Amino acid sequence: MAAVLLGSCDDVPKGKALKDHDSSGRVFDYTGRTDLRQLMAAIAESTLYISADTGPLHIANALKKELIALFGPTCPQRTGPYGGNDDAYIHMVLSPTSQATPERPLVDDPDCMAQITPDMLWQVYEGVLKKVKL
Repeated sequence: MAAVLLGSCDDVPKGKALKDHDSSGRVFDYTGRTDLRQLMAAIAESTLYISADTGPLHIANALKKELIALFGPTCPQRTGPYGGNDDAYIHMVLSPTSQATPERPLVDDPDCMAQITPDMLWQVYEGVLKKVKL
């Protein structure tokens, strides 16, 4: 399985850092190099999409892709992703320090996302691997 890194020009340093730590040769860094059409095509071809609560997450949701959605300063009950009656493909990782609520769906907490640890994400990822043949 390969990992494809997508993101804006602002994400290029993070993409490069992740790519530089890859020894498998299966990480492909396209941060800062895709337009919206290419982003949508890459998401459409994916088996699993991992993202914070951003526009591309909602594109992946609309395409019914298996999702791991990371939430920090936003409230998933208010900002989605929404799966209707078929949300078995949506897996959430919530920041343990998030103060976001349905009544206050966006909070000013720049450190909130940093509280989501790699171990928290990995635990959800392993659960998805058991469910989906990747």
